[in-house]
Amino acid sequence: MNTFLRYGIFLFTLLTCSVAAIAQQKGEIVYSNNFDSEADMQGWDGRYRLVTKDGNSALLVRSDNKPTVLLPVEKLRGATLKIKARIKAQKVSTPPRPWNGIKVMLHSVLPWTDEYPQMPVSSGSFDWRESEFLAFISPSVDTVRLVVGLEEVTGRVWYDRIEISIFDPPQPLHKAAPATAVYKGHDEPRLRGMMIPTFAG
Repeated sequence: MNTFLRYGIFLFTLLTCSVAAIAQQKGEIVYSNNFDSEADMQGWDGRYRLVTKDGNSALLVRSDNKPTVLLPVEKLRGATLKIKARIKAQKVSTPPRPWNGIKVMLHSVLPWTDEYPQMPVSSGSFDWRESEFLAFISPSVDTVRLVVGLEEVTGRVWYDRIEISIFDPPQPLHKAAPATAVYKGHDEPRLRGMMIPTFAG
């Protein structure tokens, strides 16, 4: 392998590692949506409407609908995320179970289970409020979806803004310390043991 090719491979490896490190910085925004236009809804599944509410564009979801969008999982593995949302609700009924109701939730799919960390949000009616919560994403996760809307309740909920950022980046794996030779009390490779004479009785 010539010197030029080796130098090129070295630069490529260095650049790749640098980009990966930058993508995992504390405070980096990995997803943000102000719900200003249909272009902002690219990749979303589910039933929703974009409306103007109190002078701002917002995502409106009615009675028992949960729109979702796939998040960039390669930026999330092993990180603790901060999820912030600005929400307004109108006549949202009492959920039948604590995990039902107004949703700001992450659905993480792992090889052996699913995880559903979510923001605690009250029911009823309330004006615009900003809330946030933290969620750890397993390094082994396959996919992560953001889920909003209403689950097993009636009413209306508006989302003006949702932002997901890195609160705590993934921790690097620590290499095991190299094995060291056990000190035997001398520097010789090997010493003969002492022989004990046997005396006949």
